Amino acid sequence: MGEKILPLYFNLLPQKPRLPSIPQNLNSATQYLFPCNPKDSTEFRHFVEVLRQHYSFKCVPSDFFVQKQPLPQNPTQVATSKKYSFSINDPMLAKEFLTAIQNKYCFTLPLPEQYIIVNSTNKPELPLIADEVKLVNITTPITSLRVLVETARLLREYYYFKQISANWVNIPQKASIETDCSSLLSTLDEIRAIINYISTPEPIILLATSQQERGSPHIIDISELPVSKWELFNNYVPD
Repeated sequence: MGEKILPLYFNLLPQKPRLPSIPQNLNSATQYLFPCNPKDSTEFRHFVEVLRQHYSFKCVPSDFFVQKQPLPQNPTQVATSKKYSFSINDPMLAKEFLTAIQNKYCFTLPLPEQYIIVNSTNKPELPLIADEVKLVNITTPITSLRVLVETARLLREYYYFKQISANWVNIPQKASIETDCSSLLSTLDEIRAIINYISTPEPIILLATSQQERGSPHIIDISELPVSKWELFNNYVPD
C-alpha cells in the first residue's frame, strides 16, 4: 500500500526544456522568429504556440517581443519618414499614417483627435440613434457603468466611434459612485467609455509616462488550458 508506481508503466513524452530568459538562447528552429512583433491576438497566439512546441513555460519574457514606444501626446513628436499635418482629416492618409507608426509605437484606436479626426478603420461609423444599430444587439438606456463598458467593448468590434451618445446612457449617480471601477478598467477603450460618460474636459486618459523607463512592466498570464494567455515581464528567471 502506498508503493510508488514505476515510470516503466507510463509512455510519456520526453519533458521539454524550460524556455530561455532571452531569445538569443532559443534553438535554431525558433530563434529567427524572435523578438517578434505580433499585429493582433491571433498572430500573438501563433508565436506562443510555436514556443510551446519546443519549450515548457508559464510566461514569456518581454525580451521576446519588439519593445514599442508609447505614442507621444504631441503628434509633432512622432518620428516618420513622411511629414504629416495634424489633425489628419483624410481617411486614406489616416490609414497610411497608422501603417507608418504601427511597428514603432504602441497605441489603441481611435487615436486622440489631435492626431486623427476621421474614421481611420474599415468599420462603419456608429449611428447616433440606438435603434439604427444593426450589427449587434444592445439595450438602451444603459443604466450601469459595467454595462456601459461591456457595450463599448462590443460596439468597438463592429463600429468606429469616439464615444457613445449621451442619449443612450442613464446611470443613476448613486450607482456610478458605488461601482467598483477597478474591476472594470482593464483596457484603454473601457477607460475612455467611463471618461467620456463623465464628460471631463479632456476625453482621453494618457496612460503612458513621459519617460518609458518609468513605466511598470506589463504582466500577462499564460495558462495551459483552455485558452492560452500570456505573462510578460522584464525580470524573468527560468525555473
